[in-house]
Amino acid sequence: MLKSTVEFLRCPSCEDRGKLVLNHQKGDREASEVSSGNLQCQSCHKDFPILGGVALLVEDVETYLCHHVKGISKVVPEQEIPALYREAYIEAKYEWQESAREHFEEDLESERVTALYLMTHYLKASQIHSPSPVIQKVIEEYWDHGPFAQIKSWLKQDRLSVVELGCGVGGLARALESNIERYIGVDSSFASIALARHLNCGVPYPQDSFFIPDDLILGQLSRQVQIPVAVHHHRHLDFVVSDFERPPVRKGSWDVAIALNALDMVDEPKSLAKAQFDLARAGGRVIQSCPYIWHETVAEQLRKEFAKEWKGRGFQSSEIVESLYEKLGLKIKERVDHIPWLFFKHGRQLEVYSVHAFIAQK
Repeated sequence: MLKSTVEFLRCPSCEDRGKLVLNHQKGDREASEVSSGNLQCQSCHKDFPILGGVALLVEDVETYLCHHVKGISKVVPEQEIPALYREAYIEAKYEWQESAREHFEEDLESERVTALYLMTHYLKASQIHSPSPVIQKVIEEYWDHGPFAQIKSWLKQDRLSVVELGCGVGGLARALESNIERYIGVDSSFASIALARHLNCGVPYPQDSFFIPDDLILGQLSRQVQIPVAVHHHRHLDFVVSDFERPPVRKGSWDVAIALNALDMVDEPKSLAKAQFDLARAGGRVIQSCPYIWHETVAEQLRKEFAKEWKGRGFQSSEIVESLYEKLGLKIKERVDHIPWLFFKHGRQLEVYSVHAFIAQK
């Protein structure tokens, strides 16, 4: 974590959203990068560890460590886990290693899922190859024209302050780098945040090469690719781990608050919309994009909420989500109904999503 990031962070736990201060920092105190230590809330005095340069700004640190042991163990040695949580962490690590021998996991900390997002975030169409002429044609036509390209076209001004909720492996930060004065990305996946900081901020990472799916007979990850890594620390970019529905950053002070393909992953879509609204400054902008692959319980909740308002009309996800944001006091300036978003699963499988996106002003 960069020392300069601390002033923009706030406690994710207490109602006061207290300021955080850096404590027990290890290493060179003159350096801008903090590799380990902790952050403490000045209001509730709760501590949040920094592991492998990643700040864990989560309400229940022990539970987070145990649930994300797969991603954390790739970057952080056991002896660096805070003593308070180490026993539970080691037990969770053992259980994961035992289960991993029998099951191939597809959660956000798995290598395969991370590889799919690395491809979507960082590779160009010219770097993706399929033996299928049909798949290759779709890649060539649509791969480079997804949500990142649309968002970049909306944010043409220089020197913007940007907060991104659900930033994943950080590809949007790289796409917008020339327009950014200050950027903080928030995501719940430790593996994604560690990679985002490596690729965008130039911090060390134990893995020096990246593999993506190709022909599955050779393994889940079977082709090596080159992804450029930042050669120096960018003093204006940083990424932290947290719940993006309750982002641990300063409210009301960001030019742009972005949530990219995350709204249908949360139990309460209104909470994410409200978080974006609260983060944007007066006159600032909010960007939302999503393919709306709703869980049925969330869809049912939205149908009930809009039943009277939309009586006699069919429910369209894009219209309902725009209405959620407009009710907060945002004015939608531009929208695009169908943006291609491609996931290359392997040489003979391509997932194609159609994403709705809009930019609104507070």
